[in-house]
Amino acid sequence: MEEIAEGIFVETMYEGVNVGAILTEKGFICIDSPTYPRDARHWAARLTQLHKCPVLFIILTDHQGDRVLNTRWLNAPIIAHQQVTEKLNSYDKRYPQLLLDSVALRNPDITRELSAGAVERPTFSFSTQMTLATRPYHVYLLHRPGPTPGTVWVHAPEAGVLFTGDSIVTGTHPPLAEMCCQEWLESLNSLLVGEINAQLIVPGRGDVGGPETASSIVDYLSRIRHYVQQHYESGQPRDEITIYVPELLQRLPVDHLPRDWVTRQIKLGLDRAYDEIKSSSTDVARARAVMQN
Repeated sequence: MEEIAEGIFVETMYEGVNVGAILTEKGFICIDSPTYPRDARHWAARLTQLHKCPVLFIILTDHQGDRVLNTRWLNAPIIAHQQVTEKLNSYDKRYPQLLLDSVALRNPDITRELSAGAVERPTFSFSTQMTLATRPYHVYLLHRPGPTPGTVWVHAPEAGVLFTGDSIVTGTHPPLAEMCCQEWLESLNSLLVGEINAQLIVPGRGDVGGPETASSIVDYLSRIRHYVQQHYESGQPRDEITIYVPELLQRLPVDHLPRDWVTRQIKLGLDRAYDEIKSSSTDVARARAVMQN
């Protein structure tokens, strides 16, 4: 655990996702939960050792299984974007096997720890922005579509700290299966030009850094957009878009992730970008036709 600013703690060493905690005068505000039960129990115990106060809230930065499966160990109300809330509310009493499988593919060696536990549903949700007026920091929850449509950033401007979820990852490939490529790029570019006061960035996975950590993801997504735009405009078939996978695979470290999983994520990301560009081009063509008529 590292204290990156006064009262703001981050753990980047758990298998899966990064987690954080902001100590307020009344208790902790946690950002995401560890992927595996043993780590979630350890994280909860560390916070108790740090300060004898309760966890007030758990903020989910998205609905991915490696963030939501173990919130119960923190024993606090959950806050999430409304799209994440709708997703979790759509589950029955237990998390679906598909959610467990998505985590198992990423960390096959320790998936025996996973189980389809009871679904923990958000208590509070929001659409655009939510503010927790706590002391010593105000905590802002910002909707920033990108790796998922319901991705949330958590900002403590007085401390200059920003938790980005999977909008930024360092030393690895980001998940792309549900991405909104253009909106993701717009969010990251706003960060790079200084629209958000953030000297320290806590990525969804990997090491903490500064705003420059967004640059590699911007480059990666821009290449996807560029390749797909050229592919679409030249009239090449959609099912041949996988020709760009090998080059993109080399752009970021595969790290500990299974190569097959990363390859599949890139394929799904290319498909998402293709559909996004096709839809945008269709809308432009319709608008021109309306103007001409």
